[in-house]
Amino acid sequence: MDWDPALETGVEKIDLQHKSLFKRIEQIQEAGRNGTSAQELLNTLIFFKRYVSEHFRDEEELQLEFAYPKYKEHKEAHRIFMEKIDELFDKCHDDGVNLLTIMQTNKTVYDWLITHIKKVDMEFADYYRRKKRGMI
Repeated sequence: MDWDPALETGVEKIDLQHKSLFKRIEQIQEAGRNGTSAQELLNTLIFFKRYVSEHFRDEEELQLEFAYPKYKEHKEAHRIFMEKIDELFDKCHDDGVNLLTIMQTNKTVYDWLITHIKKVDMEFADYYRRKKRGMI
């Protein structure tokens, strides 16, 4: 899953973190293709969970700093995604890592990130840019 420049928000810190998330998705895919051990895949998911948490925290702090009016909705979307990540991790842990769990994890994470970035993050990025320019 290569990074698509069309997903750049123009907020440097957020864009760098998004790119890192995509690299992590690629690592999960690579682990599945190479038959990497289940523990390695679980370790990658643990790292991914931590990194996503940090990324969401950074986004939310920026939103608070700039008094983003849709902060609560954005934060709720983050919470729901973290629940999905927790469910996927539990599924991999409980059912074991297999091609199906890898595919489910990749699809859920990738689809959600693409949708979230294109809609929710881009909307915030537009607000952020306008606020920085004094247009709001």
